[in-house]
Amino acid sequence: MTTHQENQPLNEIAVKPAFRIIEGVSIRFVESAPRHSDALLLSPWPESVLAYEPTWSRLAETTHLVSIDLPGFGRSEQRDTLMSPRAMGDFIVRAADAFGLEHPHIVGTGRWHSGRAVRGRRNPGASSASM
Repeated sequence: MTTHQENQPLNEIAVKPAFRIIEGVSIRFVESAPRHSDALLLSPWPESVLAYEPTWSRLAETTHLVSIDLPGFGRSEQRDTLMSPRAMGDFIVRAADAFGLEHPHIVGTGRWHSGRAVRGRRNPGASSASM
């Protein structure tokens, strides 16, 4: 589905941003083709799923990518009850589950955007990176 093509924009090489209901909240996401490993890319505020456009094609060569706009950010619907680090961390785990990501690398920025907010809630097999 996704192939590496130099200087080709995200909207031409990947599935166009779409919406999915997770825990009753409409979430905007972009997803690449399945691969052996998974990564959940969390958008840096105030950016959106399109923030990963410069690196998308290269990362998608070897990794199944799912990028989401978290609730209240980008074009995802907001829910006030999710606006705390603990609630957002729990939501991130449920979002990974909704996309079938068993042991994803989690990439993001900030307090709740990083895997640190999620790592202990899921299982010891999850890995993370903060930017």
